[in-house]
Amino acid sequence: MKLCGSILLLTMLLIHVPNLWGQAGPVIEYRYYQVQVTGIESVRAQTSARRPQTWAGEKDSRTDWRIDYTFNSVRKYGNNCQVGTYEITSSCTITLPKYQSSDAILAVRLKSYEELLKIHELKHCEIVAEHVRKFDEWIDSIRYYNCGDIMNSVRYQYEAFLAQCAKAQRDYDQMTSYGRREGADLTLLLPLPESETKSGPGQSLDEGDEVETIQDGTLVFQEPMGNYYQDENGVWRNDGGR
Repeated sequence: MKLCGSILLLTMLLIHVPNLWGQAGPVIEYRYYQVQVTGIESVRAQTSARRPQTWAGEKDSRTDWRIDYTFNSVRKYGNNCQVGTYEITSSCTITLPKYQSSDAILAVRLKSYEELLKIHELKHCEIVAEHVRKFDEWIDSIRYYNCGDIMNSVRYQYEAFLAQCAKAQRDYDQMTSYGRREGADLTLLLPLPESETKSGPGQSLDEGDEVETIQDGTLVFQEPMGNYYQDENGVWRNDGGR
């Protein structure tokens, strides 16, 4: 699906949330792409098919952010100038999946996934707020600049704070593996399809089944030798073909 098609499918909901970060808090906009899930085994494929195709990597949510500033006045003292009134604005646009499923249990699990993705993306907005606050404090600390340099000096610092913010965003995604290490991981929230589940404690393998073992870090399939079973401690054993 092309991006233009994805945009048409996005359900947009603009929410002015309570400012959690004081004056530095960004305005947050939520956008959703709809995912109709037919079964647990199709969640991954259907999510990938419906999310905006311009996104890089296997991520199901995204935050686009902006920080802007304007000068309303500059105070002049001879050849020196000082920033007068100014305004810093910031915004976050969070895009999330919105799942629909007729399976009630699956719908609950997918709702949990949506909420965990939202928590992760709101952290990106918190990073924006942190750098807005730092930029604000820097402007407040300015005493005097040569009037010919003040605009360029502020612009230089603004771009430096933008670069720092972008790096902090990347570092956070790498540290959390885009939220997976925080729990926003479909493989943790959804049980495997029945065909992919393995026998649990107290269950036995059918005679003739292959058995997986690890030898020197390599997965090896062994030919069956008798009946294998898993004891109460979860250890696989062989009855020797009795």
